Amino acid sequence: MKTTIPIFFAINEEYIDHCCTSIVSILENNRSLNISIHILTDCISLESKELLQEIENVFTCVTIQWEIIDSESFKQLKKKEGYITEHALYRYAIVDLFPNLDKALYLDADLVINGSIEPLWKLDLEGYYCAGVDDIFIRRINYRKILELTEKDVYINAGVLLLNLKDLRKDKIQEKLLQHTSIYINRDRYQDQDAINCICKGKIKLIPNIYNFTTSETLHTPEMLSGIIIIHYTGSIKPWHQEYPWQVLKELYCKYNSSMNKIKDRLLSRWMERTIELFQLSQKTNDTELEEGADKLLNKIIDHCSLAVPITYENGLCGIGTGIEYLLQKKLIEGNSDEILHQIDSAVYSVIEQKSLTALGLRKGVSGLAYYFYLRLCARENFSTPTALKIKEYFSKRGKSFHIF
Repeated sequence: MKTTIPIFFAINEEYIDHCCTSIVSILENNRSLNISIHILTDCISLESKELLQEIENVFTCVTIQWEIIDSESFKQLKKKEGYITEHALYRYAIVDLFPNLDKALYLDADLVINGSIEPLWKLDLEGYYCAGVDDIFIRRINYRKILELTEKDVYINAGVLLLNLKDLRKDKIQEKLLQHTSIYINRDRYQDQDAINCICKGKIKLIPNIYNFTTSETLHTPEMLSGIIIIHYTGSIKPWHQEYPWQVLKELYCKYNSSMNKIKDRLLSRWMERTIELFQLSQKTNDTELEEGADKLLNKIIDHCSLAVPITYENGLCGIGTGIEYLLQKKLIEGNSDEILHQIDSAVYSVIEQKSLTALGLRKGVSGLAYYFYLRLCARENFSTPTALKIKEYFSKRGKSFHIF
């Protein structure tokens, strides 16, 4: 029987896509392992749950669960300045929330796994609370003395932690971490990471930097990355930011992000239908919260749109464009949606021109493309060209059987 590797993330809702990118990178490189993903968060949307469930459907080697954490006690421990949120502190709760686990792997959500994690998981933690990689950045800035640590004391980057939960639990380390974080809230620049290094002093096992290669490393060439298992995008500027400077590292992130987005594509039709239902219900009930939720979901769909999204009706650009056009015609939304619709128009026209779609059906074929143009033309005042009239006649006879929205 295979051993199940429990992996933990601690995030907020805004970080879900990046977390899912990390998860997909793990699963693509560890298909032979049984993996249990646990996401610690203070809230999670229905759409995020569906994305996680869809990832679970695609990869048979994984189960994914989320644990809702009461954030109030952790908010009091969060420093006001800095880009690190209180959600990073949720990892303190792993010991008590999962009493049946003796060992676990904690990962930050701003990293990708580019190889097998099995050798990492099999490392012996006897006599240690945790294992991690020496933090090169901390060594460079001579930060240890602020924490009253010597140069001989180990200081690891806490973005990748192999945890000995059995010993952490036995020695009540969670309580000590919380106490330390509270006492030194104004001193510790890296808060939970500082607390872990101080409280676990003398019981931290150093592991090779292939398991936490950070942007503090000096070189970022394909050769340098050969053999690296975990790439950690430390710092406030991330690979999804336009100004991210290291192209090789950015391309690696984008590779796994693209795989994640292909899974998300499967959900677009469902999300578009839900958006329409929410707008309709908000109009009937004058519920502004429903309207705000619908608007937020619509923006989420539009933000996901790119030429990489399939063109078809079924979870593709045609379905999204049709939904937006419907919302405009029914006056459920206001504003200028021309830009996104013109982008979809151009993408659809390009597929027709290149004859790259051979299926004939509505949801996955050229009939869907023609129907999309029919609906778009119906919304225009100059719907009078011979071709347009033929399309209108064709779909006027058949449109009711399509049941798009």
